[in-house]
Amino acid sequence: MLFNNIIYILIYHVIKIREKLKYKKGDIFAMRMEKRKFRIGELAEKVGVEQFVIRFWEKEFGIKPLRSHGGQRFYEEKEFDKFQLIRNLLYKKKFTIAGAKIELKETLSKSKKIIPSKTTVLTLEEDVNKILDDAKSLEQKFKPATSKSLTKQLSQLKLQLVKLKELL
Repeated sequence: MLFNNIIYILIYHVIKIREKLKYKKGDIFAMRMEKRKFRIGELAEKVGVEQFVIRFWEKEFGIKPLRSHGGQRFYEEKEFDKFQLIRNLLYKKKFTIAGAKIELKETLSKSKKIIPSKTTVLTLEEDVNKILDDAKSLEQKFKPATSKSLTKQLSQLKLQLVKLKELL
């Protein structure tokens, strides 16, 4: 029981560090190498709606895509993410447009990306090092009393922490 609590605490710390680094959920160590641009047809297909819905949402939610000299719309990943969120709010969570506007505004204000300073990166690296040290000492302390599955979980967690540290 104690060992399970320790694993949960370690997982909690990994999640907090990932949040500080703003990695996408489920895509811990992948970083987007280039900014992809979508045309309206491609975006609509990926989001799962018709093109006129994308244009309507642009107006309703104040989304301003990039435009070519000829006036053609181009959307970046950030707009794609917004449209995915809007679709989820309206279609899956059954928000009204007014409610979705409020929720979108709150969600986006919470997730403003902060560019980490060198000090922040050093602090994160120290956090990761401390968690790794704690994990090693706990593994040694509780190794005789742990099951194979818990030991495997801890090993996987340690591996993720090492990879996270390498990214710093």
